[in-house]
Amino acid sequence: MKKIIIILLIITLSFSLTVSAEGNIYDKQQDKDWVDSKLDNVIHELSEKVELKEYYEIVIEGSLKNQLEQEEQLKEFQAWLILTRDEIDKFKQSIVDAEVQYAMKLDHLKNRIIDAYINSGVNLLDIIAKASDINDIFEEIEVRKYINKHDQQLMADLVNLKLDLEEKRVYAEGLEFSYEVAIADTNTALFNMNQIELIATETVDMSSQDINILRDRASILEAESAELMNEIMELQSKMVYAGGEMIWPMPADRTLPTGGGLYGMRMHPIFHVWKMHNGIDVGAPWDANILAVNDGVVLKAGFSSGYGNRIVIDHGGGFVTLYAHGNTILVREGEAVTKGQVIMLAGSTGYSTGPHLHFEVFVNGKRVDPLLYVTPLR
Repeated sequence: MKKIIIILLIITLSFSLTVSAEGNIYDKQQDKDWVDSKLDNVIHELSEKVELKEYYEIVIEGSLKNQLEQEEQLKEFQAWLILTRDEIDKFKQSIVDAEVQYAMKLDHLKNRIIDAYINSGVNLLDIIAKASDINDIFEEIEVRKYINKHDQQLMADLVNLKLDLEEKRVYAEGLEFSYEVAIADTNTALFNMNQIELIATETVDMSSQDINILRDRASILEAESAELMNEIMELQSKMVYAGGEMIWPMPADRTLPTGGGLYGMRMHPIFHVWKMHNGIDVGAPWDANILAVNDGVVLKAGFSSGYGNRIVIDHGGGFVTLYAHGNTILVREGEAVTKGQVIMLAGSTGYSTGPHLHFEVFVNGKRVDPLLYVTPLR
């Protein structure tokens, strides 16, 4: 009778410890999820800052690369501006000279017309008063009768001078306008170049500071998350392992991963920094079946910005597996799953460059190489 009571007490105590462990696991998992959520936000912001910094570094590099060429072009342009200024000044002087010559010949013509009027009975002053310009006078037949060949040549010279004077004025105005536009464009271009380089330099400096701050923050959150994971795994180690070997999680692709798809340090395909890859990447077509590698209970089934759609399964005995970047989740948290059960369809959610399965294995709170426990040959 005493043996039976002792056995019942042991069973009851074990059950209580298991229930207590499971309760604490879920509490710790919620704490970890909150930390991971903050970490995901920091990583996302860090990614944006890195992209912004890289973009403006390219802007600065391009600006420095073309600086000498732009300075040479500017020197040539300034030389052209000097020549243009000289040409404008010369034309203005020629306009002044032409205006003086025009005024002298106009006075001479007026005197000749007056002389012709005095020596004739025709009222030329009336004709002159009614005429709008020299051309009207020239066209008046009555006036032409009193102008000799010398006067007609004088009139023709005067008309030509007037036309030449107008052409000079128009050309000079065009040169002046082109000169002013060129000066304004040059000043605007120089200002814009300086502003772009200034903004780019300030942005790179600020981004560098932000990146350092965000990296420090990410390191703190990663350490906090790892500590919580260790506590979770320690609690899980008190639970009984499901037993047996784990199966390959991706039947559609039984090729062993290579290169960056392996467990270990690698160049991150998105952040472009050396970073630990805590699992393996298995290629998969869209919506390919992803299987539970062993019996267990679903700890997490939902979206995380880094992992995308991901599932975490507790197999007991400190063994936990993670499946990430899926397209569709087919199980819910707290659900018991069996080995080989389809738990998710493959996709490319979260920080992913294409459809695949990211698979991790945890043993007693530590990530380990999944290929120690799963192989496509099994």
